[in-house]
Amino acid sequence: MATYSRPGTIHAKKAKLAASNKVGLSSPWVSYFKEVYNVFRHDEQVIVDKEITEEGDGVYSFKIVSGNIEKVAALKKLLKTEIPFGNITLRIDIDFIASDDEEVTVEDWKAAFDGNPYFKKIVEEPIPASTKAFAVFDRKILTYFNDDISDYCCNRHIIVADAVRDIVKDAGTVSPCTEAAAE
Repeated sequence: MATYSRPGTIHAKKAKLAASNKVGLSSPWVSYFKEVYNVFRHDEQVIVDKEITEEGDGVYSFKIVSGNIEKVAALKKLLKTEIPFGNITLRIDIDFIASDDEEVTVEDWKAAFDGNPYFKKIVEEPIPASTKAFAVFDRKILTYFNDDISDYCCNRHIIVADAVRDIVKDAGTVSPCTEAAAE
C-alpha cells in the first residue's frame, strides 16, 4: 500500500531520498578519507586522489600528491599514514609529483640516486656550446626473477646503467653509464 505525501513536505523529501537508494552509512575509513580530502580541497599545491583503492587483506589506500617537495616532506612527517579501523587499515601514500614540462637536471639525478649503493658519481664533460653529464654506476649485473621465456631459468640479467636507462622517463642531459665508460 503506497502512502501519499504532499510535495515539499518533510515526509515527501525523506521518501524521495530513500527511493534513490543513496541512503546509507559510510565506512569509517571513507569518512576519514573525506575528512582529509576536505582539509586539503582548497590547497592549490596539494591534490588528494578522489578514489580509495582496495589493496587486499583489509588494506585500503589513497594518494596525496604535491609538486612542492618541502610540502611533501612536511606532510609525510605530519600526517598519519596508516590508520587502523579494527581489521581494516587505511594507508595514505604521500608523493611528490614533478611537472612533466620541467627539464631534468644534474641535481635531480644526484637527489634521486644519492644513497643508492650502485650509484657512484656524476661526471660532467664540456662539449662545444654545452656540457654533457654522465651518471656513473657500478659495473654490476642485476639478476632477478622475471617470469618470461627470455631465459631458461626465468631470470633477467641486465647491467645497472642499462636498467636505469630503462626506468627513467627522460634522461635530459644526463646519460647513465658504467665506470669503464666514464673513464
